[in-house]
Amino acid sequence: MARMKVVRGPEDCPGSAQDKQELFDILFPRGGERVLWGGQQGWGLVAAQSPRTALLVAQLTKQIAAGPFLAARPDVRELAIQSVNLHFRCDFSYRSHLAYLGKVGLPFELIAALPYW
Repeated sequence: MARMKVVRGPEDCPGSAQDKQELFDILFPRGGERVLWGGQQGWGLVAAQSPRTALLVAQLTKQIAAGPFLAARPDVRELAIQSVNLHFRCDFSYRSHLAYLGKVGLPFELIAALPYW
């Protein structure tokens, strides 16, 4: 069985030059080194299969996270993120968001009760 390929930069990415350019433009809007590492490797796995799909998912994620409702209500956004993290058992993402919960006014007890809802 072949190992799954991981995209770390535009040069590793299959597909058209336009799709690769758009994908890395949306993932790195401020420019700089355009290399996926750490928590960004999930995008590399999707891009290895189809950079167009990765681009569409990145655009959808940006619209949801920066949309008018969730941008105005970071507490609801964090509840949604933590609910999805629990559902899909994304421990790393779940733990990385715990430090931010107090900043948006969510008590830790509320997040601890999510699995029982």
